[in-house]
Amino acid sequence: MALFELIASHYPSAIMHYSPTWLQPQHIDVFVPELNVAFEYQGEQHFKPIDYFGGEEALKKRIHLDNRKKNLCTENGVILIEWLFNEPITKAMLSKKLKEVGLTI
Repeated sequence: MALFELIASHYPSAIMHYSPTWLQPQHIDVFVPELNVAFEYQGEQHFKPIDYFGGEEALKKRIHLDNRKKNLCTENGVILIEWLFNEPITKAMLSKKLKEVGLTI
């Protein structure tokens, strides 16, 4: 996973598919413990129905689960950063996203 590799190159403690008990049965794509930051890669199926991923019905469920994850992260003091499918996976974008939440590389 390119996103994990990018984040782990700057934060070696990064955890892929982090599964805290408070988020079960969901997981966080990439979690950086020392920052208490979660990164979620949001594929196109998070925004529009795609037959391969289950179409309209799956989109409704995905939106519900995404909102659940956002709320639970907030309740548990975790900063959630979403990385959209059309954004480049680069150091510059990582820096930009961290800056948006008041952090730096």
